Amino acid sequence: MSIAEPIKCYDHAWNTAHIRAGVPHRLVHDIRRTVARNMDRAAVPRQVAKQIMGYKTDDMYNRYRIVNEEDIREGLEKAQAYLESQKPKVVFLPDIGHISDI
Repeated sequence: MSIAEPIKCYDHAWNTAHIRAGVPHRLVHDIRRTVARNMDRAAVPRQVAKQIMGYKTDDMYNRYRIVNEEDIREGLEKAQAYLESQKPKVVFLPDIGHISDI
């Protein structure tokens, strides 16, 4: 099959493509989710990512930008770091006792 020929059977074309590329079998939706997640992690503006991926609405983008456990863990770590940075520092001075250095 040459590149100029129309695809007659999508499943056959997809299977041929991933075998020739040397990658394990993936569903098209797996790739769409990976692209959406990678663009989000790379801080590509949502409007630009939607344009690249061909989505017209945020709902369509959100359908493929699935949050996984790693995303949740990262979010919690960032929230924890923020909270830690907001704690007042306590200093002990022998003659005075504890004071807050706010």
